[in-house]
Amino acid sequence: MLPLAHTVRVQPAASRAPCSAPALPGPQVRAGEGRAARLPLRRRPLRGSRKLEYGGQTWHEHCFLCSGCEQPLGSRSFVPDKGAHYCVPCYENKFAPRCARCSKTLTQGGVTYRDQPWHRECLVCTGCQTPLAGQQFTSRDDDPYCVACFGELFAPKCSSCKSPITGLGGGKYVSFEDRHWHHSCFSCARCSTSLVGQGFVPDGDQVLCQGCSQAGP
Repeated sequence: MLPLAHTVRVQPAASRAPCSAPALPGPQVRAGEGRAARLPLRRRPLRGSRKLEYGGQTWHEHCFLCSGCEQPLGSRSFVPDKGAHYCVPCYENKFAPRCARCSKTLTQGGVTYRDQPWHRECLVCTGCQTPLAGQQFTSRDDDPYCVACFGELFAPKCSSCKSPITGLGGGKYVSFEDRHWHHSCFSCARCSTSLVGQGFVPDGDQVLCQGCSQAGP
């Protein structure tokens, strides 16, 4: 989140107080030559134009410049930083974090993925482009995927229900040789008794409890 922008107070320059902008080199006239010494540029009294007031200081309108683009700030919003003043676009370009995907600045909100800032609209599933902010998702080779796409593309399939086994959300599964089952699907093919934590007997593409296996075909 960027700092709040500030604005200045604009008034007619009736004051004779000097401008607060840093003095720049200017022609000087020695005292005693019959003429008053000239103030350096930007330190002259505020008269003949509007004055800007901010933080107890005053500036000529043409002296109050953005420290980035050096354009007059006038009555535009700006952000102060360590004695400098930046227009909002320059401040964002110089200091705002940048999205890991589009490289554009994040001015508000955003999410963090792999310790990097992202626009919420940039963090989408690599497969279906569904927004992932606030949703459960996983990754493959640093690319984010929603649970559905990850399951279809990369997860092993349950030998019983043929649905993907993602292991997300605390879901558990059983593996035997090159086959896998959801916990809820790992049961005897004949009597449907759960085989999780129990002895079982492989029977072709199926698994049987010991009782059904001993009972024969």
